[in-house]
Amino acid sequence: MIFQTSKYVLKRVLRDFISIGILFVTPLALITILGLIADGSMDELLGIPMTDSVALSIILAFQLFSGFYTLELIQQDLLKARKWRLMSLPVSLNRYMYSIILVTTTYGGLQSFMISHYTRIVYGVNWGSQLRLILGILIVSFMIQTLYLNIALFLKDIKTMERTATGIGLLSLLLGGVWFQLPDNSVLNFLGTYGNPYSLAQNILLDGMKAQVTFEGLVSMGICVLLGGGLVLASEIKGRKLFR
Repeated sequence: MIFQTSKYVLKRVLRDFISIGILFVTPLALITILGLIADGSMDELLGIPMTDSVALSIILAFQLFSGFYTLELIQQDLLKARKWRLMSLPVSLNRYMYSIILVTTTYGGLQSFMISHYTRIVYGVNWGSQLRLILGILIVSFMIQTLYLNIALFLKDIKTMERTATGIGLLSLLLGGVWFQLPDNSVLNFLGTYGNPYSLAQNILLDGMKAQVTFEGLVSMGICVLLGGGLVLASEIKGRKLFR
């Protein structure tokens, strides 16, 4: 049933040209512009060329907001007027929301994977093993989509959902040091390493780019997998209450 309804969800996503423009075309444009500006210097903090650092940060930043695919679909199909149309069909709404997660995780992940290939071809960005790259991107994408799923299920007001999701994304970028480095103390160092989705994703993909396996990367991957699993469990419990 999940795979059957996924075809319908995929058609919906592919028709959302505004989201495609924001989450796929915009990062391509930004990477193109910033890639021309970036010189051959090194990002001393990450230990990779500045061009690679720019590509990594933009891909992860837009991956954070790709959860709006899930947020919009949950709103439109399960929390608004279309809910009653779906309830008239032989489809379990609780299963249908996992069709949404399956599609948005794969679709959002493939968008980032395609952008990474663009940066590799145009600017020579080194992403390391392609298998590690796609696996890392899909793990991150799954965590992000399940997070947004729970935002949609637990917050009833649409404006509150959107503000909360945007706030989480911006806070993650702040803690991840995208705009500026935070003061050096134990609490902020922990939050900047493991305490936000951006840093977790960066730790995972950075290991692949450097062709290494680090403690930070392994812990970050474990956190993403466990967090994603916990969010699925939370959505299952909440979904049964909402859609029974």
